[in-house]
Amino acid sequence: MLGTSILIVLLGVFFAWGTYRTSLHRGKSIIADSEQISLRAAASFAVTAREWILANAIQHLERGVEIMLLGSAKYVQVHYQDHLLIDRRAEDWAEATILPPAVLPAKSISTTFILQGQRIVETTIPLRDRAFTVGFVRIGTHAQLLEAQLRRSNWMIGVVGLVLWLVTAGGTCLLSVRRGRSAALVSDRDSLGTPTPISELFSQRPVVIDLQARTVSSEGVKRLLTPKLFGLLALLLSDSSHVFTDREIMEAIWPDCRYTSANDVHQCVYRLRRLLNEIDPDLGLCIANVKGFGYRFETTGLVEFEGASFARADAQ
Repeated sequence: MLGTSILIVLLGVFFAWGTYRTSLHRGKSIIADSEQISLRAAASFAVTAREWILANAIQHLERGVEIMLLGSAKYVQVHYQDHLLIDRRAEDWAEATILPPAVLPAKSISTTFILQGQRIVETTIPLRDRAFTVGFVRIGTHAQLLEAQLRRSNWMIGVVGLVLWLVTAGGTCLLSVRRGRSAALVSDRDSLGTPTPISELFSQRPVVIDLQARTVSSEGVKRLLTPKLFGLLALLLSDSSHVFTDREIMEAIWPDCRYTSANDVHQCVYRLRRLLNEIDPDLGLCIANVKGFGYRFETTGLVEFEGASFARADAQ
């Protein structure tokens, strides 16, 4: 049981680590997609901003920035020819410190980080004059949709990881219980001991098996066998020199059942031994377990049959 508990804990650690790694990988993929979308949107605005600057239409540029700040943008900076033309923030970001880059960016870049308690996607687009970079457009956007996607992705991955762990842990527990039951059956079966020579048994207690009445008796103690137990005893008595396998016993006792197993045979043998021991403490030892092969009944002259010969009883 301790080994099963340790295994379940290890499985939990494994699935937790796998869930974390999957969530991390999925999160990076979602963030990369969001940054690409921001890059395309910022690039379009940068093209328009450059045209307004060249046309000296700064009012149009300012109006465009104000419209962006009404949406999800938190700050916008436009730098051109060593002048910071635009440095606007949303109302709730008025006190935020946002420093311009130390050098003019040579290419478009997009990064994601946490600022002011919010997940920000910052995109910087260089403004070029022929082959030279003469300024940049810098836009910081509150990625609300990105945050929702990350939460949903992490939740789904966590649920899947939990379900997989529960299924695996449940299967492990079930397997452990089945192994424990099988071990208990083997222990019960072997607890009867190794059959001693039949010549040493029943020296003072003759046993009578009535094949017609389906009873076993000794010195006035009589027991009626159930159909399954009688069928097993009759099969073993049909040839005391033959070792009957589990398959042969299943085909004889449960001919029409497709769902029997060796455990059913072992339980039937156990119950028959226990009933025979109620008649005589040593009678159950007559059902010998030939390790690795099956079972046989070791008879003795002091085991008598009444009512019919076995051949006739079996034919009935």
